[in-house]
Amino acid sequence: MPNRKSDLVPKVLLSGDLILLNISFFAINISFFTVNYTHSSNFFNDLNDHYIIRLMSYNFLWIVASSILNSYGYNRVVRISEVINTLLKVGLLHVFFIFSFMVLFKQEPDSIKHFIFKYSLFFICLIIWRLSFVFFLKHIRTQGYNYKLIVIAGGERAGKEMNNFFNLHPEYGYKCLGFFDDNENYKNRIGKFDELESFVLKNNVDEIYCSLSYQDQNRTQKLISFADNNLIKLKILPDFRSIGKQKVEIYFYDNIPVLNLRSFPLEDIMNKIIKRTFDIFFSTIVILLIFPWLFPIISIFIKFSSKGPVFFKQLRSGKNNKPFLCYKFRSMAINLEANTLQATKNDLRITKVGKFLRRSSLDELPQFFNVLIGNMSVVGPRPHMLSHTEKYSKEIDKFMFRHFVKAGITGLAQIKGFRGETSQPSKMIGRLRYDIYYIENWTFYFDIKIIFLTIIQIFRGKISGD
Repeated sequence: MPNRKSDLVPKVLLSGDLILLNISFFAINISFFTVNYTHSSNFFNDLNDHYIIRLMSYNFLWIVASSILNSYGYNRVVRISEVINTLLKVGLLHVFFIFSFMVLFKQEPDSIKHFIFKYSLFFICLIIWRLSFVFFLKHIRTQGYNYKLIVIAGGERAGKEMNNFFNLHPEYGYKCLGFFDDNENYKNRIGKFDELESFVLKNNVDEIYCSLSYQDQNRTQKLISFADNNLIKLKILPDFRSIGKQKVEIYFYDNIPVLNLRSFPLEDIMNKIIKRTFDIFFSTIVILLIFPWLFPIISIFIKFSSKGPVFFKQLRSGKNNKPFLCYKFRSMAINLEANTLQATKNDLRITKVGKFLRRSSLDELPQFFNVLIGNMSVVGPRPHMLSHTEKYSKEIDKFMFRHFVKAGITGLAQIKGFRGETSQPSKMIGRLRYDIYYIENWTFYFDIKIIFLTIIQIFRGKISGD
């Protein structure tokens, strides 16, 4: 009989992480020693308490950081983006702990170059290891190993959808044996509800999914007691038909359950730090590497194309609907309708140089200063003119939802084709739909993917400025 569930996964993950951490530590230390010391010296002879203490602290602090953020919490249904996002959080917390340890115990810090090399090697290996392990688990589960046996109590809609999910995704390692319900018409029905307990104990079932209606509270309570007394996990499948397919979070105010209908990953402090750190890093690189040589060229062409300043500044709607000055390279001739009338195809106000700037998205480059200042992000919903925000907030339901986060230079809606002119309500609704999805499903991996696809589309000429 194929192997069933195993508790080894967290232990294997932890062991693999620590092995890679130690290998990275020694590999980079040896390479730096080889470069900086004479050939007569020997790294292992000079390996003293200083290195041993530091190595032990690295290992211990990794375990602490991983435990705090529950990176070994074994969730079978996990996305690749979630794995990478969790590792980034643990990595940042680990770095913070390391520097705090050095300051607290007055340890001599590594050189920045040394530390970056050591940690980069470790993190690259870590991501490859974790993703490889995820794919390995999915593969062996499709072969019938490392699985859990489950049954579903109640054949309501939520139960049926759960059963379909398990049948469609064997890679998650769940084997659904069927339903228990008094209604004999349900497909895959094993028996009546009263027969569930004996069946579960006889077949060594691991988890019970309960989709009983609110009218069956007594049965639900009985099921909870049975599961607790027999060390079986019970999971409730609530049917929130009235609120659609929105993600919900459940909180308890004392013993009162409260449903939060919106998920905001960027409310998490670690996610905020990750996003802001990347924004500063990415915008600084662009400003230092591109602006010094490209700015003079664009400035000269703009000045020759029409009278007026090089930069165009406009108040736009930002996070929490607070206005901010958005910077762009000027692509239009000076006109009185710049703050009220959106640019359209073949707009006579756009200069010849401006057409190229907008087609190549080079007009957006100054917004990296907005990112560095902190009123924009590299990725997020595009900012609109104040007049457009006022207009669409009255015409389109949930339009203001996009202002829960910072505006971005590019975004999910833009790579999906909703960029530039939005004269038709359907285009703005399409843009809004992608903006909401981005806000509710943000991960660092998601941002990197959007940036990568934006660059590809710019070179293909499929993205033009707003």
